[in-house]
Amino acid sequence: GNVFERSELFLNTFAGFKRPSRAEWKQIQSIYDVRNVLVHHDGFIDNYNRLNKLLVFIEEQSGLSESNGTIRLEKGFCVYCIDVIDNLMKTICEEVQNLCNNVKRFENPD
Repeated sequence: GNVFERSELFLNTFAGFKRPSRAEWKQIQSIYDVRNVLVHHDGFIDNYNRLNKLLVFIEEQSGLSESNGTIRLEKGFCVYCIDVIDNLMKTICEEVQNLCNNVKRFENPD
């Protein structure tokens, strides 16, 4: 799997995380796809290996569009990305805190 699938599997399996949800991981993967197209393909989507998934995301997401084989971003999409990443980080921090609390209870069963 990709970096996000491996991260999700690791956190769920070894750390017992219940969140982020599959949908949240999928959002991050889609944002990462946009990033990859911009960074590695100069914004051209035609030869991107996850093109079908990217096109679905572009269609569903406001502030993101495709024209003549290139991806176009608007300010609203950037704000969306910041919100999604911020929420993901907050969720992971909460899960880490839960894990730490569980470890403390295990170490001090009083």
